[in-house]
Amino acid sequence: MLGTREVKASARGGLRDTGCFRLTAAIFCAAFLLSACDTSAPSERPPVKFTETPVPRQTDKFANWPMPPDVIEDEVVRSLYELDFELVSKKGTKTGITGAKEVTLLFPRLEEELKFKWKVAESGTLDQDNNSPRREIAIYEIQKLFLDPEDYVVPTSLMVCVPTAWAPQGTTAKPNVPDTKCVLGNISVWLLEVTQPDNFYDEERFLEDPIYAYYMSNFNLLTFLVAHHDGKPSNFLLSKEEDRPHLFAIDNGTSFRSLIRNPFATNWNVIRIPAMRAESIDRLRKIEREDLDQLGVVAELEINDDGVLVSEPPGPNLNPVRGVRIVDGTVQLGLSEAEIDDLWKRIQAVIEEVDSGELPVF
Repeated sequence: MLGTREVKASARGGLRDTGCFRLTAAIFCAAFLLSACDTSAPSERPPVKFTETPVPRQTDKFANWPMPPDVIEDEVVRSLYELDFELVSKKGTKTGITGAKEVTLLFPRLEEELKFKWKVAESGTLDQDNNSPRREIAIYEIQKLFLDPEDYVVPTSLMVCVPTAWAPQGTTAKPNVPDTKCVLGNISVWLLEVTQPDNFYDEERFLEDPIYAYYMSNFNLLTFLVAHHDGKPSNFLLSKEEDRPHLFAIDNGTSFRSLIRNPFATNWNVIRIPAMRAESIDRLRKIEREDLDQLGVVAELEINDDGVLVSEPPGPNLNPVRGVRIVDGTVQLGLSEAEIDDLWKRIQAVIEEVDSGELPVF
């Protein structure tokens, strides 16, 4: 992990830096300085040119989903948690450095095959800046604060612990939580009929096309609220339907207080668009700080008699200071209290910017 200091005890009992630390520190400092140059919002926001703001609602609301999100959250999630599925195929993803797999699963009860992205959680900690299942799941939930399901920017994401003998990475898989016999990982729905756009953001189109502005607003408001810091092109996808430019964010772990920044990309931790959807801001106004506490526990699993972690309804937060809690056979994942406070401050900041007239709405 960038920024981690590696030291060795010297013969005199002191500490000396290793070459690895010096290289890591240099990379970290360079990345930090470069990314710091990419945090400012546009100094001027040109006015939108359209006068009507139609809400895009097609007959097929979920053209890019294998199933509607509510069905996935109900039937598919239940089958995953009950381990009622079979591994059909697996292969490495085309991009990424954290070992993500593209897996196809058969659900006998549903008589359906669905494709997912599977990423094993970091052994022991279950969390690192470039592989953070808890943040992925939390961001999926955060979008619900101001978006309807047909407008979701992030695909359904959840935790599942599969027995080592048939984990997607093969028979060499080892448990990554002490005293268990399963591999805990993050599984996200694989979107359909999407592509990596050549020109991700077109300001002139935003100003003239209300449908494009609609989807771009959904996207940028979410990435701002969660302080998204990895804007490499492969992390964002666009629907292939030209008249429905729905944007998606599919890799969101580098967010909130993550120490890693991508200095070589246009990051979306700031509001870059000229205006924001009024409806989204109005929904945010209704949120109270205590409403966000539910994000402290977005996944909870308990070990069963077979040594497998199975999902349970979220219980009381075992330690609000930390994002990962492993206590007496229970694994809890969520945002830390500090991260929730940051989210609340960003919600207030965007509302204040709208109220001051600095950020127009449509």
